[in-house]
Amino acid sequence: MNCYSQIVYVIFLKTLKKTNQHVCEITFLEKVMNLNEIEQGDCFVLKKSVSPKQSICSFSLYFVNVLFKQEMAKELAKEGAPKEKKPEKKTENPIAKLFISGTVTILFEAVGGGHYFEMVKILKQTTNDSYATITKRMIANKGIVGILDGFVPWGALQASIKGSSFGFGEAAAKRILERSASEKMTKWQRDILSGGMGGFVQGVVMSPMLLLKTRVMTDPRFRTTGGFFQTSLHSLKLGGELIRTEGGLMSLTK
Repeated sequence: MNCYSQIVYVIFLKTLKKTNQHVCEITFLEKVMNLNEIEQGDCFVLKKSVSPKQSICSFSLYFVNVLFKQEMAKELAKEGAPKEKKPEKKTENPIAKLFISGTVTILFEAVGGGHYFEMVKILKQTTNDSYATITKRMIANKGIVGILDGFVPWGALQASIKGSSFGFGEAAAKRILERSASEKMTKWQRDILSGGMGGFVQGVVMSPMLLLKTRVMTDPRFRTTGGFFQTSLHSLKLGGELIRTEGGLMSLTK
């Protein structure tokens, strides 16, 4: 065989293996697959007068035909197969995140020491006493419950708002952006903008609560007399007192 015959012979054998067609005792130029028909088992005796170039041309047509039919079969299989439905991405529920994040933050502030450390910080800023002296003064008249002065209701509301700003505000903003600007903005752009909106909600709503809680912490009337429930009841009246004596509702935004 010349070089052309060897090339055709090698490629032809590999193609037969790939297409799972069975031909026994193939003798090149004597028994070969019918190159014009793609039917398993069809054989014929190739005339010895056929040149290697003619064999290559015939085989090329066969090879292209095989590839074309294989690709068409794949496309038909794809079109006929049922398309997988992508699971719908559930959007975050702002109300659910409001309660979850708010509850976790309240528990951390009350039990985890968040309110205590904030109270120590504020009293340290307003006095020159040591941390030990401040703590002793906090529990001198009311016991350990004294460290929760100002927590109910304003501290609890502040903690709830602090947690829910990214629970409610951020989740609500994200839902709005997903519905109105899902095609105009990428996901990370929506996340950044919704986070900023959540921070805005936190700043606007939490500021009055922080002011009222700080007033309770630093007011001597709350520090020296009354129990936990009495202090909480008087704290509720503090907001109205500030509005009446310090310039209306805007006094809560100082």
